[in-house]
Amino acid sequence: MASTSTYGEMSGLMPNQKSRRPRSNKRRTSRDSTGSDNKPLFSSDGTENPFNADTYLSIEKEMMEVSKRTFHDPLPPQHELVNVMDRGNADQRHKIGPEGFVKLMQTDIANGLTQEEVKRRFALYGSNYVPRREPDTFWEVLWNNTNDLVVWLIFAAGLLALAVNAADGEDLWYVEGSSTIFTICMVILISSGFEYLRERQFARLLQKTDDFKVVAVRSGELTTITAQSVVVGDVIYLETGDVPPGDGILVSGGALDLDESSLSGESDNVEKRTDEDNAIYGGTNIAAGSGRMVVLCTGEFSIVGQISKSLTDDEAEKSGLEARLEEMAELIGYTSLTCAAVFFVFVVIEFLILASTGLMDVEYSDYMDHIFELFVCALLLLILGIPEGLPVAISLTLVLGAKKMEAENVLVKKPKKGEVMGTVTTICTDKTGTLTTGVMTVKSLVFADMEYTDLRVLERKLPPSVYEHTGLGLALNSTSRVNTLKYPLGKNEESGNTTERALLRILEEYFGLDFNTVRSQYPAVWRAQFSSSRKCSSIAIKMGDKRYLYNKGAPEIVLGLCERYVERDGKVVELTKSKKKQFLTMASEKAMRGIAIAFREIPAADNLEQFPRASGLKAGQPEGSPEIDLTLLGFAFIQDPVREDVPKALRDCKGAGVNVIMVTGDSRATAVAVAKECGLLPLNPPTDSILEGPRFRKMVSKTTDSDKPEDADAAFDQMAFDQIWPTLHVLARSSPIDKYLLVKGLMGSQLHESGRQDIHNDRQVVAVTGDGVNDIAAMNKANVGVAMGGGQQAAIEVAEVVLTDDNFSSCITGIKWGRNIRDAACKFIQFQICITGVFVMFLIVQVVLFMNTLPLTLLQSLWLNLVQDTLGALALASDSASETLLKRKPINEDEPLVGTIMKRNIITQSVYQTTSLIVVTSMATKIFDDPYEDEEAFHRTIAFSMMVLQTLANQFCMRKIEGEYNFFGGVMGNFWFILISTFEFCLQLVIVNHGGSVFGVEELSYLSWGKLISISFCGVWSWYLFVNAVWWYYTTGSFRGPSTTNLDSTSRPSGDAALQPFSSAYGSTQEVYV
Repeated sequence: MASTSTYGEMSGLMPNQKSRRPRSNKRRTSRDSTGSDNKPLFSSDGTENPFNADTYLSIEKEMMEVSKRTFHDPLPPQHELVNVMDRGNADQRHKIGPEGFVKLMQTDIANGLTQEEVKRRFALYGSNYVPRREPDTFWEVLWNNTNDLVVWLIFAAGLLALAVNAADGEDLWYVEGSSTIFTICMVILISSGFEYLRERQFARLLQKTDDFKVVAVRSGELTTITAQSVVVGDVIYLETGDVPPGDGILVSGGALDLDESSLSGESDNVEKRTDEDNAIYGGTNIAAGSGRMVVLCTGEFSIVGQISKSLTDDEAEKSGLEARLEEMAELIGYTSLTCAAVFFVFVVIEFLILASTGLMDVEYSDYMDHIFELFVCALLLLILGIPEGLPVAISLTLVLGAKKMEAENVLVKKPKKGEVMGTVTTICTDKTGTLTTGVMTVKSLVFADMEYTDLRVLERKLPPSVYEHTGLGLALNSTSRVNTLKYPLGKNEESGNTTERALLRILEEYFGLDFNTVRSQYPAVWRAQFSSSRKCSSIAIKMGDKRYLYNKGAPEIVLGLCERYVERDGKVVELTKSKKKQFLTMASEKAMRGIAIAFREIPAADNLEQFPRASGLKAGQPEGSPEIDLTLLGFAFIQDPVREDVPKALRDCKGAGVNVIMVTGDSRATAVAVAKECGLLPLNPPTDSILEGPRFRKMVSKTTDSDKPEDADAAFDQMAFDQIWPTLHVLARSSPIDKYLLVKGLMGSQLHESGRQDIHNDRQVVAVTGDGVNDIAAMNKANVGVAMGGGQQAAIEVAEVVLTDDNFSSCITGIKWGRNIRDAACKFIQFQICITGVFVMFLIVQVVLFMNTLPLTLLQSLWLNLVQDTLGALALASDSASETLLKRKPINEDEPLVGTIMKRNIITQSVYQTTSLIVVTSMATKIFDDPYEDEEAFHRTIAFSMMVLQTLANQFCMRKIEGEYNFFGGVMGNFWFILISTFEFCLQLVIVNHGGSVFGVEELSYLSWGKLISISFCGVWSWYLFVNAVWWYYTTGSFRGPSTTNLDSTSRPSGDAALQPFSSAYGSTQEVYV
C-alpha cells in the first residue's frame, strides 16, 4: 500500500510569493565587499566561493604589486595581462584567484563597469576587433595584374610598333603604339577594379559574422552588446552555447564545460572552475554550465587575435570552381603560348619561302614589316587564346551571389560553401525554429490526471503548495531571460533556450512571479545545467531554514528520477511503474513538446556545498547527486507552429532532387505531427520512414553508450545504415551522436553504385542545420554546416552558412544560388571558348591560307579581349537565380563543367560564326557600298565589327546551357546584362565611326551597320534555334526541347510520380503529400 501524506505537510511553511516583498536587486560593489576578510567578495551564480584575494597574492613581486592596485591606481598594462593569460601560467592564475582578478581589473562582479569606465578602458586597451587578413589594396591588385607575361608582351608590342612606325617615317607613327599601351592599361585598370571590389565585398561579409552578441554586466544590469564593444575589465555572462568574446577568468558560476577543440584539437570538453583551472579563451564555446568571466585580453591581444595575426599573410581560401577554372585557364594559357610560338615560326617560314620564290610580291625592305605583322598575329592568338576571364567570371559570380544571398537571408561565411550548397543532395534539418516558427507557446499544464488549457484557473484549481512550487521551479531552474513588465527587454535582448523562454513568459501572468526578483531572492547553491546527454536541469536553493531542489526536463528522464507524485487533492503518493507508463503514454501521444516538472526537499543533514557536480553526466549521476527521490509536480506542453512557407519549400526540395530528413529531440508523436503538417510524411506513413534515436543507434552502431564521435566512427556499421536511410524521413528523440551518425552514414554511402532508382545517382552531399552546441559535431562532419542566425553563437562560429531569418525556406534559397554559381561558370566557359575558337580559326585561315598578315590590329584585338573577358564575365555573372534551377537534379562538384549540350553549342556556333565571318569579309566590297581609302583597312573593319556583333549576339545564346529555346528568358530583369550589352554596342559604333587612325578602321554608313547587325544577330540566333531544334528532334523525336518541370529520369520519377516519396515502400499509399 502506497504511503500518503498531504502536500502541505511535506513542504512545510511555504511562503506566499505574491505577498512577499521583493528584495533589492542591487548588490554591493567589490570595494565594499572586500571590507571583511571573513566574507566572500561576491555572491556567485552557482556555488558560493569564499575566496580571499590576500590568500593568493604571495607570488612574484610584479604580480603582487599588480594585484594590490586600488581603483585609483593605474590599470595593468596589456602585456602583463597577456602574460598572465598564457596557457602555461595556470599556477599564477590560481594564486591570484577570482577575487584577485576582480580587484586587479578594478571592476565589480555584480555591477560591472559604468559607461565612463567603458570609455576609459577603450581608450587604454583599444577595441575588441580581431584582425583578419586585410584585402589587398587597389595598387597591390593592380601590380599583381600587371605582373603577367601577356601584359608585358603587349607592352613590348606597343613599344615595337612605335619604333617600327617611327623608323618608316609615318606621319602618325605614335598612334598605333601609344593606343595599344593606353588600351592595355585601361583593361588592367578595369579588371583590377572588379577584383578589388570583390575582395572588399568578402571582407565585409566576414566582418559581419565576427560581431556577434554577448551579455555584459554594465552599471548593474545585464545588457546585450556586440562582441566588438567588449572592453578589458568587462564582466560577461556566459551560458551554454555562448562563445567568449575574449580571454579572461571565470569569477563566478561554480563550473563550466568548455569545448577547446578549436585551440587544442582535443575533442574532450575541459572543466573550468573558479577554484581550479579558471582561464577562459575566446574562440572556444560553452558546452555546459553558466557563469561570469572578467575579460583580460581583447582583440589582437587575445589568443584568437594572435592566431589571426600570424595568418594574415595566408592566401584567402579559394572555392572549388575558382581552383578548377584557374587550373583550366593555366592549362589553356600554356597551350596557347605553345601554339602561338609554333604558329609564328610556321608562318614566318611560309612567308620567307613564298617571298623568296616570288610567289609573294614583297620588297626586301618590307620583310621586317611583314614579320612584325606576323608577330602581332601570334600575339593576338596568345591574347585571345588565354582565358584570363575564367577566374574573373567565377569571382564576380561569387561576389554577386553572396550579396544577393545575403539580401535573401543567407549569409555565406566561406565562398567555397556557397557553391557547395548547390550540390547538396540531402538536408538533415532541425524542427524547432527551422521548420517551425520557433515561437514556443505553453498550450497546457497537466497536474495528476487533469489538463488545464485555460491557465487563468491554475491559482484557483491547484493546491497552494503545488501552485507555488511549480512557479518557483520554472523561475529558478532556468538561465534564460525574457521581457517582463518590471524588467522590459527588447526582442533581440531576450536570451536562452526557446523552451525555457516559453515557460518564463507564463510566470508573470499566471503565477504572479517576476523571475528576476525570485532569482535574486534565492541564489543557487547547486546547479546541474541542461545538456543533450542529460535532457534535464536542476537547481538547489535555500529558503529560510529549508533547502529545495527543482528539476525539469524530458518526461522519460524526469520520471525515472521520481518516486512520488502529487494527486489532484494535494496528497503525495507513490509513483508506481504502471503510473509512470501511464504518464509517459500521455506525454508521447500529445503532438507537442512535453516538459516534466519535479522537486524535492533536501534533508537538513545533507551538505549542499559538497554535492557532486552533475553537468555533463546523466541525470542522477554521479553517486551522491541530489537528483534522486523526486516528487513529480506535473507537465507543461509547448507547441511550436509550422512556418507557412515550409510546405512549399519542401515541395521545392522534392522537385530539386534534394532529400530532407527531420532530426529532432522531440517525441515520436510530436515529430510525426509536425512532419505531416509540413508535408514531409503522408497521413499514413510507412513504419520505416520514422525512427527514434535509441533504436536507430542500436541498428547502425555496435556501441550505444558512448557520446564521442571518435567512438561512434569505430563502431559504425555502414551496411546496416544503407538498409535504413533511403526510406528515412524523421528521426525523433535523437541525441547529438545520432545526428552525427546519420551524417556520417549519408556521406559514406556508396549505395548509388548499386543502381537504385529511388535515390540520387551519385554520392551524397549533406547539409546540416543546427542552432546549438549539440549540433556542432554533425555540422563539422557535413559538407555544409548551416546555422540559424538566432541560435547559439557556438553553432554560428563553426557554420559555413548562416540563415539570418532561421527559416528552412532560406536553405532552399542557398541551394538555388549555389546552383546559379555553377551555371554562371558554365555559361562563361562556353561563351569564351566559342569566341576563342572563332578567332583562332579565322586567324589561321586568313594568315595561313590567304597570307593576310594582319586580319585584325593589336588594338582591335584588345577591345575584343575586353568584350570577351571582363565585360562578358560581368554580364553573364549578373544573371539572377531562377526558380527553374530547383527543377533539376543536383550536380556534384567534381562532375565535368562542360557537358554534352555545351560542347554542341561551342562547336556549332564556332563553326557557323567563323564560316560566316570569312564569307562576309571576303565579299565585303560587294555587300557594303561604303567608300573607303584603304581596302585592307575596310576588310579589317568589317571583320572587326562583325566579330564584335556576333559576340554580342552569342552573349544572349550562351545564357542557356541546357539547350532552351528562349534565350531571352529573364533578360529584362537583368539590369547589368542590358547595360553592359548596350555599352558594348554603342562603344563599337563610336570606335568604328570615330576611331579612324587610332583603331585602323574605315567609317561605315548606317545602311552598312544595318546590314552587319542583321547578318550577325539574325544569323547567330537563327542558327542557335535551328541546331537545338534538330538536336531535340533527333534525340527525343519532338521539337519541344528540354522540360523544366520534370526531373531527370535517372534521379527521380517525373510527372505525378515526382510527388511521391523516394522509396517504393510508399507505393501503396494513395496520398500525394508533397
